[in-house]
Amino acid sequence: MANITDGPSMPATVGAGATAELTSTYSGTVSFAGPTGTLKIDHSSGFNGKIAGQLAIGDVIDLADISAGANALIGYSGGNSPGTLTVSDGTHTANIALLGNYSLANFIASSDGHGGTSVVDPPLAGGNALYTSIDPAGWQAGLNQQVAMLSQSMASFASSDGGSGGTSENAPFGYYASQLPNLAQPVANQQHV
Repeated sequence: MANITDGPSMPATVGAGATAELTSTYSGTVSFAGPTGTLKIDHSSGFNGKIAGQLAIGDVIDLADISAGANALIGYSGGNSPGTLTVSDGTHTANIALLGNYSLANFIASSDGHGGTSVVDPPLAGGNALYTSIDPAGWQAGLNQQVAMLSQSMASFASSDGGSGGTSENAPFGYYASQLPNLAQPVANQQHV
């Protein structure tokens, strides 16, 4: 892991497959060199910088001081345009200026496994959204995406019945494996490849 230490306003780049950490306040512009990079922001509520470009599959923004949980909220001020990503745990709030073209429906936020929150766009397959939308217009899109992920998760449990079509011991609520694809279908414009 590399710390971004060139100064609080110098441009910085997160290398492909690398993790860069901001350990103090920052007001510069950060860009990702390629997919699978991670920008860890230790004090995200004090982040005054911008994230340039378009995040790729596998790029992660890790907000170390924002706890994932029941009080967590996520919002985005743009509509397929640059805007501000707002992530809050009810106590701390991060406002991250994004210069790429995004919408709220693209973002998935989940626990980073270390007490903070990871945000990705586009969502990784099988990701778990722990946040509710603070954008009423994005509520339905977020719900559709969560239902599709639940359906995929339930289907993975049911696949353990050997494909017999019968009830699996591990299938939640005793659904038949053949019925799971009918529970919810992903919304085509919400899927990222």
